[in-house]
Amino acid sequence: MTLTQLSASYRHEEEVLRCRIRQVRELSAPTRQEAVVKRERLRILKAMRRDVRDVAVLCERYYDRGHRRNCRYSI
Repeated sequence: MTLTQLSASYRHEEEVLRCRIRQVRELSAPTRQEAVVKRERLRILKAMRRDVRDVAVLCERYYDRGHRRNCRYSI
C-alpha cells in the first residue's frame, strides 16, 4: 500500500467520523446526564477526526519538499 492509498483511506475514515459527529449532534439529550455524555462523545469523536485528518495530510505530503510536518507525529 502506498502513502497515497493510505491517505485516501484516512480521508474516508475522516468522512465516516464526520457523519457520526453529525448523528450524535442530532440526538436529543433531555436530561443533564445525557447532555454530559453527548458532549463527551462529541469531544472524543472530534479528537479522532482531527488525528485522522492530520495523518492523512502527513501521508499526502510526506515527500513534498518544504512541507512542515506536524511535530506530534514525528520521532
